[in-house]
Amino acid sequence: MKEVTASSQSSAKSALFIAPAALLAYTLMLFGDGLFSARDVVLADHDIRYFFATRAFGFGELRAGNLPLWNPYMFSGYPYLANFTSALLYPLNAIYLMLPVTNALNVEIALHTWLLGVFMYAWVRGRGVCRLASFFSAVVVMSSGVFVAHLRVGHLSMIDSWAWAPLVFLAADKLIGDSQPPRSQCSGIVTTIESKIQAPKSKIPWLFLGILAVTLQILAGHPQCVYYTAFTLGAYCALRLCFVAHRFRKIGLLAVMAIAPVLLSAAQLAPGLAISRECTRAGGADVAFASSFSLPRENVMRLVAPDIFGSAFKPGSHWLGRSFDHESACFVGVTALVLALVGALRFRGRLRWMCIAMIALTATLALGSSTPLFALAYHGVPGFAFFRAPARFLFFATMFGALLAGMGAHHLLTCPGANKRFAAAGLGIMALFIAAGNWLARGSSVDLSTLVWPVFITFVLAVCLILSGTRRPWAIRAVLIVGLMELSLYAHGNRSLLPATAFDDPAVNDLIAQHPGDYRVLDSPALTIERQVRNRIANVWGSDPIMLDRYAQLVAAAGYPIEMRPEEVSPMLDRHLLSLLRCRYYIDGKSDMPEITEIGEPFPRFYFVHDYRVMPKEQILDAIVDPAVDLRTTALLESEPNPQPAPKTPAAPADTVNVLESSTDFVTIEASLGNPAILINTDAYSIGWRAASVGDSPQSSYEILPAFHGLRAIPLAAGRHTIRLEYAPRAFDVGVWVSGVSWVVFGAAVLGWAALRKRVESRRDVDNQ
Repeated sequence: MKEVTASSQSSAKSALFIAPAALLAYTLMLFGDGLFSARDVVLADHDIRYFFATRAFGFGELRAGNLPLWNPYMFSGYPYLANFTSALLYPLNAIYLMLPVTNALNVEIALHTWLLGVFMYAWVRGRGVCRLASFFSAVVVMSSGVFVAHLRVGHLSMIDSWAWAPLVFLAADKLIGDSQPPRSQCSGIVTTIESKIQAPKSKIPWLFLGILAVTLQILAGHPQCVYYTAFTLGAYCALRLCFVAHRFRKIGLLAVMAIAPVLLSAAQLAPGLAISRECTRAGGADVAFASSFSLPRENVMRLVAPDIFGSAFKPGSHWLGRSFDHESACFVGVTALVLALVGALRFRGRLRWMCIAMIALTATLALGSSTPLFALAYHGVPGFAFFRAPARFLFFATMFGALLAGMGAHHLLTCPGANKRFAAAGLGIMALFIAAGNWLARGSSVDLSTLVWPVFITFVLAVCLILSGTRRPWAIRAVLIVGLMELSLYAHGNRSLLPATAFDDPAVNDLIAQHPGDYRVLDSPALTIERQVRNRIANVWGSDPIMLDRYAQLVAAAGYPIEMRPEEVSPMLDRHLLSLLRCRYYIDGKSDMPEITEIGEPFPRFYFVHDYRVMPKEQILDAIVDPAVDLRTTALLESEPNPQPAPKTPAAPADTVNVLESSTDFVTIEASLGNPAILINTDAYSIGWRAASVGDSPQSSYEILPAFHGLRAIPLAAGRHTIRLEYAPRAFDVGVWVSGVSWVVFGAAVLGWAALRKRVESRRDVDNQ
């Protein structure tokens, strides 16, 4: 008996590597030509330029030995590490320290696609589903419309965060335990025995694994995905806990799994949460904004026909649907739908009902404000109002749909007879899609020809299901092969290979080379600017989730509101106010060759003023565009400066200010002045900036005040000053200490548990002898 058990364990251990290897082969099939291409290409579309630029900046600084907390090249400067999408502290992004940016981007995409598949396989397998069916579930998620579409447009932080979600659910499942193993009508005994063999001896390893998975999901850099994972997991665990014993003990374990990652990732979370109070979304968004990019109801057709409303990416095609193409993609394929139906109908026990309930919940939330549930969550669930694009709940609907499809495949593989009814069900489903397509096509340009391929797949599946009697077991495997082909053709056909030359901007680079100086440029809304960040070109504006509210309002006062059309911007620009922001050129990107307009002579980075006005914050934006206010001689402040400058005192010829040293997060200046004055710094203001003297100083301390609503002012006494201005938010310092201590405690707990387990096993071996 011991020999049989040992042999079974050895076989099980060797089988652990089969699925990851197969999923790796599938990943290489999808991305191999991009990963190993002789050309310099990226496996995404043009929106990847944002990550190309920010990864190049952040990890370029890290390679140089600098941890950048501030990015001076966009928005006249803005917090960088506090922006979660920087993902500087995400361990898997260490590849950017070893590889060129384009190669690292491709490795990041392929790696997280593979990890998503491996973790999805493990989660489905942990629910008692057989290996082949679990593999199919993994491929469904890896090749699903919601994942592939966001991968194609280059939403790296989103796909990185999603990759960890199945592992989080797996850990939660193991901590709760199974009150009733899932089983089909024909395989209850086999599944029950298999689940008992695979049952872990302790929940502690799963607790450690869950903590690690949640921590890495946070560090991967997409707060919305983390929040939606927590929301969905909370609902799922609430359902599961209704049917288990020792609930409070398991709730305690789940609470530890939720709280510990907050402490471990505090170095990222603390500055990120602190800076959110200064950003444009502080306090949440209104219902209209939060419900934007919801899933249009007619997009249910894209479950089987992804291009029925056209495509925003394929040559010769145009997107005719509502919302964005990538935000409303929901393809899973005919095969997965049919197998999910089998799982919903044939699996006994609570798991199938939980899957159906979770699909209903997440799909309904994805519809946004078109259902009452969204308004209920918006007003009743803390934090829900901070995010838009509820269609991203589709990822979790896809996860549970894939689990249900795996359960259906498991049933077919273990009960090969009596499947004709499922063939009829598949034909019925396709008939409904055809009818819906015909209804939608009335008075619109819906492409009904895109239904030809799903109809063909349906008939092939129907034939396979009819033939899947006990004498033809190969027909069931043929069903899965058809499904894998359907999914792989979609995923492969919706990739993109973007040449690295798309990140170049020769016209702007030539401009900067011909006109060097300390100034910024401003792009028209039609021209993306991330390439300029890569090339270290300072910009008045930018593209980033982190946008300081003060500075955004200041730029809007200069005639550059975000919602303006490109052709409306140039005549509306306040050139004097833009000069205050050190803007020298406006770049109109309406054509392939941008039109460059000179704004005027930019203000210096530092200059003295002796006159000032103190007024409420709300009035400064009106005063700043008043032609009677000379921005070169008068500062607009919100509080009295200390020391106060002597009013109406002209600057002395000997008054000077020089930059001695500068980096991303600090600048050291030397200022000499004969009378007290206010030193204006034309960089963006944020609470985290500090000023301190270097050596002897005429004053005991320095204070950085907001000036002109979104810039900086430092009151100075008469004399010679050497001052270091540094972006050093206290939240980051606190977060580093909390994370450091937490990682030490976590590591000690893991090592202590491992040592204790080894000691217990040693005693057990001695007792058995």
